[in-house]
Amino acid sequence: MTRKVKFVIFACIVAVCLFLFYYWASDDYVPDVAQYQVNHIIRNHDTREINQVATNRKTAKFLHSLKTSDRCQKISEFQGGTEECGYYVASIKNKPVGIYMQKKSNSFWNWKLKSIICFD
Repeated sequence: MTRKVKFVIFACIVAVCLFLFYYWASDDYVPDVAQYQVNHIIRNHDTREINQVATNRKTAKFLHSLKTSDRCQKISEFQGGTEECGYYVASIKNKPVGIYMQKKSNSFWNWKLKSIICFD
């Protein structure tokens, strides 16, 4: 390999690493984590876990009524909260839901689903 090819490969690796660091440091990945965790709960249909994250009976009933093929979609950007707790809005079966995420640590996948509330 020539020096030019090695330099281009090195520059690409550095650019990818910088992008990933920025993505992690800016918490832009939290909606993706929220979507993954909500879809995981829906797919597993675990009654205990649904009751833990549901803020009221109406929300729990809605989450229990979902099929395992239903998915959380259209998660918004950060809608409010603090550095330790974020609020996001999503759509499940065309119904708006609020998703509260809580920061657990300073590692990469450090956000955990705290609660879900159904608006309808």
